[in-house]
Amino acid sequence: MQVHDVELAEIQDQLSLPPKLLSEWPATAISGNDFMGSVLYSASYVAAKSGKLIPVPLLMVTMVLQLFRLIYGEVITAIPMNGGTYNALLNTTSKRAAAVAACLSILSYVATGVVSATSGVSYLATQVDIPIVGCTVVLLFVFALLATLGITDNSRVALAIFLHHIVVLSVLVVSCVVYGIQNPHVFRDNMQTEYPEVDFAGSMLNGDVFTAVFFGFGAGMTGISGFESSANYVEEQAPGVFRKTLHNMSVPTTLFNVLLGVGILAVLPLEGDGGIYANFDALLAKTAYVSAGSWFGTWVSVDAFIVLSGSVLTSYVGICGLVRRLSTDRVLPSFLAKTNKIRGTNHYIIGVYFLLASSLVLVLNGDATIMNGVYTYAFLGLMALFACAGMLLKGKRPEIPRDVSAPWSVLVLGFVMVVVAIFANLLGDPKVLMYFALYFIAVMLVMFVMFERVTILRCFLALMKTAVPSKYGKEPIVDDFRTWDSPEVEHTGARGGRTIARAIVSIRSAPIVFFCKTPDLTIINKVIIYVRRNEQTHTLRIVHMFSDEEAEVPVLAAFRNVAKLFDSMYPKIRVDFVSVQGEFCPATIEWLSRKMAVPRNMMFITQPDMAFLTPRSFHFNHVLFWYTVPFVSLVKELIVILEVYVTRYSVLAQYRQFLRTTKPLADDVRVDVRRQVRAGFDACRFEEDDQRVSLLLRQARDQLKMVSDLVDTAVAQQRSAESDKDWKKGEWTTAKTGPTTTSTESAMDTNKDTWMDDPSDDKDGKEDVKGRVGTGWPWKSGKGTDKLDLEGIKRG
Repeated sequence: MQVHDVELAEIQDQLSLPPKLLSEWPATAISGNDFMGSVLYSASYVAAKSGKLIPVPLLMVTMVLQLFRLIYGEVITAIPMNGGTYNALLNTTSKRAAAVAACLSILSYVATGVVSATSGVSYLATQVDIPIVGCTVVLLFVFALLATLGITDNSRVALAIFLHHIVVLSVLVVSCVVYGIQNPHVFRDNMQTEYPEVDFAGSMLNGDVFTAVFFGFGAGMTGISGFESSANYVEEQAPGVFRKTLHNMSVPTTLFNVLLGVGILAVLPLEGDGGIYANFDALLAKTAYVSAGSWFGTWVSVDAFIVLSGSVLTSYVGICGLVRRLSTDRVLPSFLAKTNKIRGTNHYIIGVYFLLASSLVLVLNGDATIMNGVYTYAFLGLMALFACAGMLLKGKRPEIPRDVSAPWSVLVLGFVMVVVAIFANLLGDPKVLMYFALYFIAVMLVMFVMFERVTILRCFLALMKTAVPSKYGKEPIVDDFRTWDSPEVEHTGARGGRTIARAIVSIRSAPIVFFCKTPDLTIINKVIIYVRRNEQTHTLRIVHMFSDEEAEVPVLAAFRNVAKLFDSMYPKIRVDFVSVQGEFCPATIEWLSRKMAVPRNMMFITQPDMAFLTPRSFHFNHVLFWYTVPFVSLVKELIVILEVYVTRYSVLAQYRQFLRTTKPLADDVRVDVRRQVRAGFDACRFEEDDQRVSLLLRQARDQLKMVSDLVDTAVAQQRSAESDKDWKKGEWTTAKTGPTTTSTESAMDTNKDTWMDDPSDDKDGKEDVKGRVGTGWPWKSGKGTDKLDLEGIKRG
């Protein structure tokens, strides 16, 4: 196959047009409305669990936020494609495992839309007497129309909503501060109240500090919901914008969550008709009303309605990016990814989402409590899976360039914190898990049908052959994998069976393209195994692109032989080879996609090497973007302390192993060896770079083996010398192995500087280890010893 220059030039011109991508603040506003809107209802849930300790769980939630800002930054900058957690798991695990994350994402977006719409209408109902259910459905319909107009128009509306909300929250914080200074007794009285009772696995328990913090933390995790939204439309964002959206969302949320937690306690009493517990549905509106008057309460209520409506908008935008990706990956029906010709938006996705969300509002009769619980499980499940994806990406694909590198401690700590939040919600209200399971199974069932649609169609065809047999009894063509190119399907033995058979053939013949540079048997075999395990299709096309036909003749011949080999080895999969003369570039790939009618998501390559990557890919940062907010600095210090402790403990354990290894040596030899070993460890005593310390530890392990060999050699030489001496004296018949053994044991007994028993004595130096973490060498301050050559060990 040869690329047509005219067609390639047209495609190149189309790709050269500047795409309509979101800039920093519009992209921030779309996900920021969902993110900042959660502040409006998360404080109520935290107050119900924590009482007077509202700020503490909210502070812990902001810690988790900072951890996941790094985790999301690493994964998405490494694989900047729509899909969020689904895309991350797809590139690190199997397609079915990624589908679980996709189910959670869909469930999260549906629940977000319903909860946000219902909560927004509830805020508005405090000012105007309106029906909750009917107005919620109307609100969902209005934003469905707005989403159909296109993402550019949406982003402008979202930006205006976002900026207005920031202004309102800022004024609310100031009013709370002023009111708290004028009426300090409110805060003091709140601090004297008892902790609220909590529902623990269906039974009520008296509250204490632990229950307030534990269950409040689980409830407060809804305060950062929407943080994952930006990752689901990253392809619509300009280069470098995604990291800025994380930055722009995390700073105001960190401030407002904590400040409003304190401000609410300074304005409203916890108990009573006008207190925090009694105003669960519109807590911030009541706070604004008390702190500044009815005019401000009305302003906050209207702002809450607008912002929560913006969260509905975010749900539409996010679900479009996610489902479009799932459709092109053949996880969901392909018709969902079709766009309308006028605005270029996915009207099928928008329509299905509106119908599903509206039906949930009608079924639940506007009660957002259950859907909020469902959303909490879905959101926390996504966060946990994303942390796992970050670990897998760091372990399996460390060569992929990324702009952010999250330390392992951040990944593990973030995962643990999310798991704790899941348990807090599970123990606090276990009945919500039943509703979550029902919705999850319903969504997963659709994907299961897509994954197993060939098997389902075959079973249905077999059932039809029994129930409504045809007078023709020939076997269906779907069992013949070598005649798929036949334009017609023969008789199947069932009435209407040819329609089903054609559908099966269509599914299995949809090709997958793999670009291959060399005819490597191992790589191609792995590709075939991947297709068989993860895809419904049984057609694989191996494409090799070249520029010089004469020079590539041997390579093309090898490719043809390899394709024939695998085609005969795997009788249930069709392996074709296609050679394309042209340059491997985006325009050529797009040309092939159109020529073969294969979406680009179904075209694969192996992970490219570093020489293939652009210079921009070589930009790395280690720990990024810690803000100047004092609390965030504290989080950073805690993480650094944890990393330093783990690293130093590893260094100490390695050093102790050196001490054990050199124990059998005589005094003068052992002192010299340990001095040199200590000098070697000085290289990493004050090293701050984790990767450098890890490298030094690996080198230390190699040196330990060398020292161990040298020790064995020294002991063997000593034994040999003692044996020769006894032989010359004629005492070999009565001598024991023991001159050496005795000498060794004497050295071990007389020197009390072992690593676990006693401190070192003067003979071995005062900087030796004393057997406890944090004391003795190598934690002594001061100038280190000059590094010596370990090869210089004296043999005794």
